[in-house]
Amino acid sequence: MRLLVKAMALVAATLMLAACSISSPTQLIADEAAVAPLPDAFTYYPYEAGPDGYVPSKAGSATFVRRGNDYVTTNLPDIKGELDVRFAPVSENVYLLAAKVGDSPAVVYGFARYGDGVLSIALTPDKQTTGALARERRRSMPKTRQALGGLTIAADTNAITIKTGTALRYLGEMYADGHLPLEPPAVALVAEDPSQPLPSRLVQSGEDWIRVP
Repeated sequence: MRLLVKAMALVAATLMLAACSISSPTQLIADEAAVAPLPDAFTYYPYEAGPDGYVPSKAGSATFVRRGNDYVTTNLPDIKGELDVRFAPVSENVYLLAAKVGDSPAVVYGFARYGDGVLSIALTPDKQTTGALARERRRSMPKTRQALGGLTIAADTNAITIKTGTALRYLGEMYADGHLPLEPPAVALVAEDPSQPLPSRLVQSGEDWIRVP
């Protein structure tokens, strides 16, 4: 599992290399539920937060190709085998993201938004996440409490382990509704033509992204 978290951290260009993640022992997004919102082939260029938007990160890029409704890369440093990423829609512009490495059945999940060629991925829970889930359990109807019973939270790391697709879907809906706080998302440019120069900055304006030459 730690290897998978590291792989996702490399792709997402996050600094969270610890075991704090949202994961499951096996894939909870079925093949028929997956969609392909990204180009068929692209290079993923991570950006990091700066004083006036996001600037190119020193972390390396990764090249993905579409295979069915999944996206696959094999050029991540220190990672043996493929990194396989799939998306499932939650709302108009929010997706569940599931990633696995090689033949390992373990999966790490995140919540993605994609628009204007920019992909943002939130994948790291913290104490606020734990608090939000506790409040949701206390005030919810029995059916919701049953759905949230399909996950466990590690007290020492806030890592979330999901056991059922119902629980995963409920987390996705909470995130889309703004009720599931997570660490700030990682941001990357999805470039179909890697020969083109990268923007010096990516600036978010509402749900839109502005590319600064």
